[in-house]
Amino acid sequence: MATRNVIKPFKLTTIKGVIEFDSGTQEIDDKLINHWFVKAHLEPLKAKPDEGGKGPVDPAAAEPGGDAGDDGKKSDQKGNSGPKKE
Repeated sequence: MATRNVIKPFKLTTIKGVIEFDSGTQEIDDKLINHWFVKAHLEPLKAKPDEGGKGPVDPAAAEPGGDAGDDGKKSDQKGNSGPKKE
């Protein structure tokens, strides 16, 4: 069983019947904790810092082709953005 915080109460229909989840901290069966509908109603887990002490990684930088900058511009491998000048 996993203890997680349910943000909004919901009902999950399974082949064994309907399971009701109240809002607040709940004990959730391990078989249900990874169900997409259950996950949609849970508070996200907080990322733990890695052993190097650097803290969580920026998700934008971790995505393939992602750019950690927040100006919305993609840059080439040399860090240049925008049209090439000759």
